[in-house]
Amino acid sequence: MKSKTLTTAMAIALGTGLAASAVAAPQHLYEELTVKVNYEDLDINNDAGVRTLYRRLKNASAEVCGYSRYKAQRPRIADMESKLCYRKTLTKAVQQVNSEKLSKIHNG
Repeated sequence: MKSKTLTTAMAIALGTGLAASAVAAPQHLYEELTVKVNYEDLDINNDAGVRTLYRRLKNASAEVCGYSRYKAQRPRIADMESKLCYRKTLTKAVQQVNSEKLSKIHNG
């Protein structure tokens, strides 16, 4: 039986939440943040269940990447990097679920 818990993760450098900075940082400065997303309580074969799961994945991805947190107080480049991290992390999480309905919502 396939587990219905995902771990949403994105490597970041120095705990800053900046995915692009992680590429240039030495490996020992990387920190991986993870958020577990449980969906055992959802039936992802119906529209309501898959929409609820997508919302949970979006929230977890935003938390991991620091997306939209203190947006007005951050430099524009930091916001762009956080947004890129969010998009990549959400896409990876959607792919891990391997659900056609979830992929349609994400890509549609």
